[in-house]
Amino acid sequence: VQSQPIGTGARLRATGTAASADASAGGRFLADLGNDTVGGRIGASSTRYGKLRTGDGHIEPLSDFSRHTWRAELRANPTTEQELSVSTRGVLLQNAGRTDALPEGEVRFYDNTDSLTSARWTLRPGTLVERIQASAGWHHWVETQDRYGCEADDSGLVDRAGCLDRTAIDGESQRRDTVDAAVIAADVAMRPHETVQLVAGVDGQLEWVGSTRSDRAPGEDWIERDRGNFSAGSRYRTAGAFVHGDLAVVRLDAGELHLRGGARLSHFGAHAAGVPQPNAAGETTLQTVQYAHTGVIGSAGASFITDQLHVWTGLTQGFRAPNLEETTLFGPEESRFSVPNPDLKPERSDTAELGARLRTPLLSFATTGWLTRIENALDDAPTTWLGEVENPDGLVYSHRVNVPGARYAGIEAEAATEVDWLTASAHFAATRGRTVDSDTKTPARRVPPASGGLRLRADPATLPAWFEVGVRAAAPQTQLSGGDESDLRICAIDAFAPVTYADLGEDCPGTPGWWTLDVKTNFTLAPGVDAVVAVRNLLDRSYRTHGSGIDAPGIDVRAAIHASWERR
Repeated sequence: VQSQPIGTGARLRATGTAASADASAGGRFLADLGNDTVGGRIGASSTRYGKLRTGDGHIEPLSDFSRHTWRAELRANPTTEQELSVSTRGVLLQNAGRTDALPEGEVRFYDNTDSLTSARWTLRPGTLVERIQASAGWHHWVETQDRYGCEADDSGLVDRAGCLDRTAIDGESQRRDTVDAAVIAADVAMRPHETVQLVAGVDGQLEWVGSTRSDRAPGEDWIERDRGNFSAGSRYRTAGAFVHGDLAVVRLDAGELHLRGGARLSHFGAHAAGVPQPNAAGETTLQTVQYAHTGVIGSAGASFITDQLHVWTGLTQGFRAPNLEETTLFGPEESRFSVPNPDLKPERSDTAELGARLRTPLLSFATTGWLTRIENALDDAPTTWLGEVENPDGLVYSHRVNVPGARYAGIEAEAATEVDWLTASAHFAATRGRTVDSDTKTPARRVPPASGGLRLRADPATLPAWFEVGVRAAAPQTQLSGGDESDLRICAIDAFAPVTYADLGEDCPGTPGWWTLDVKTNFTLAPGVDAVVAVRNLLDRSYRTHGSGIDAPGIDVRAAIHASWERR
């Protein structure tokens, strides 16, 4: 649902959708009602996804789930210079299964709730001070995990069918993590001169973390553990102040040259009691983890803008402190068992960017290239716990570490041209990443392969419809990190054995490249009512997005009906 200003009058938009690959069906609506001084908006959506059929005809187990969203907003203009708004929005995921650890004998189900309620006040007093804005909000996030295990050996599950229908499980665990956050922000925008714009502000957030865990063996009662994934009562805080300026150095009929710059002071802090840590005697003890990091970063850039051309360049710094998941998590994560590391340092980054956008009556083109250098980059590394390399369930112990640096470079480009009723467009993106440890450079983890697409659309003026054909593609990804090579979602020898190529001492081939063909049409059924029919992966090709751990949908027929009504 797009976020747009609430206008005057009344407007209702509704959509119904269906798709064949996952037998999904759903709908959504958005209603606006308002006048010059008061207005409101309400909307919701609900979709039920069935089991996914992939390109080779395989039915992905436990892939059915539900997704629901909601939003509501009230807006009032007590004066012509002021605006008050209150809004709430959220998303609910129910019964989302995850089977990437199935070969190791583990299945997970997730229920997630994520909501944000906020209020904002805006004042536009005049010429010198263009805007004063203040906002406050409450962010509530809940994740409930139902994990159960099944017997597995080096060849995979002993009873796959019994594991999937829960008749052959050998243990169950329920975990619940919550995060409640109070968020505040305020800023002021000023224009002391027609060529100068300044924005300054402050922001802050305080998070409270709750975490519980209960386990049971088949036929026995639940046992509540002392700790979940995190220590209950953990706190994490962020605060910052910033200033940003824009100076129009040159203003000519041919174009404008702007210089931009800014600075930010950022502070991060954490407190967590009862974090498992090994002591000198080789025992696990519960200790308090507490840390704080403060840093100053800056940015500078320039841009040249004409009616048809926009060229820009910039240098931006970043500062990120490790979060509670990275420093205090104690529990299974993906295909490993993560243990705390409270001694992590904050990451610092420098990014250089160069881009251009061109718009002419015949052609539009945009491209951006960037280079990022990260110091103290956070990465995963194997470790030991009380002298052991694996936990009792056979998961390798792992923790976050700082490596001296990481380097990322990328480019994105898109182009489109329109001739009469034909439009052709293309896009491309590529990223390359390396971690640097001493003099050794290795591929960064989970770097996506180069990808792109082409589209051709026909929109004849004589027909109440348009037609589109497109190609999506991705190159192979063979540049893998050590973490990638031990990840079953990327380097499993097959879909049923809990063994990677690295376990066999072999090189992982990575993720194969792929391409697929799509078609789509949109036609008007009646005033305000449109129908969209699309067929994705028309050739029913079998492929996988790098790192997803699941094959992509096979041939997928999608249909939607859009209806809108408006009165001004």
